[in-house]
Amino acid sequence: MSAFAEPVPGMDPFTVELGDLAMSYDVYVGGDGLPLILMHEIDGMARQPFIDLCDSLAQRGFKVYAPRFFDNMRQGIMVCMRREFVCWALGQTSPITVWLAELAAEIERRDTPVGGVGIIGMCFSGGLAMATLAGEGPVKAAVAAQPAMPWANPAVLFPRRRERDLGMSPADLARLGQRLRDGTVRVLPMRFLRDSVCPRARVEAIAEIEGADEVYYVEGRGHPTLTLQFREGHGHRGSQAAIEFAAAWLAEILAEPIPPGATGDDGRA
Repeated sequence: MSAFAEPVPGMDPFTVELGDLAMSYDVYVGGDGLPLILMHEIDGMARQPFIDLCDSLAQRGFKVYAPRFFDNMRQGIMVCMRREFVCWALGQTSPITVWLAELAAEIERRDTPVGGVGIIGMCFSGGLAMATLAGEGPVKAAVAAQPAMPWANPAVLFPRRRERDLGMSPADLARLGQRLRDGTVRVLPMRFLRDSVCPRARVEAIAEIEGADEVYYVEGRGHPTLTLQFREGHGHRGSQAAIEFAAAWLAEILAEPIPPGATGDDGRA
């Protein structure tokens, strides 16, 4: 039985609103333990593989907060037309990251975590997880799993530049770099060795930032590093190992108390 009401059975929802930016999304909560924001992939929240991943992480000692951006692939395709998500432009931070910062602040108020909040983004949300680290909020560790935005297309101009773009403004990228260098935050990029959706150059660009962790590669060909385990009836050994690695990595960081004065108001412009 799932540890998590529709669309995720067993998870209790609440709503986080940002009136200034007219953003409002439901967030579903399940499990008990270290606070972790888990964002779904482009095929939506109401998919069994994502629900199974929520359960898997809850069973590993996390209190999972899952924002509901959309429910299915049809709605996901329309994300490119929503102003909250920057899907094509280079060198821009998606406005949804401001909402994510507010969610993290709400989690801090609810849970008073000793070691901060973790976040996982996958596919279209992979880079969003990393971008939340640029602010001065409670998010301390981000898993950027197969970050696919801005969408990379070999047919467009400057494909190499597009493949290495991290979906962040220069100012946010500079802040992220500083926070990684001083050890305030951590980021873990993940990708299949052969992935036609997430450019290898992008995860390598993340790892090249001083202070970032090395790329965790899953052997073989695929895209969903953390949910392929639940998409194949027999399971997927590489995806299962990726879940275990990411969970252990997050648990180690979030269990460490934050030094006094290490958090403050969000410094995002």
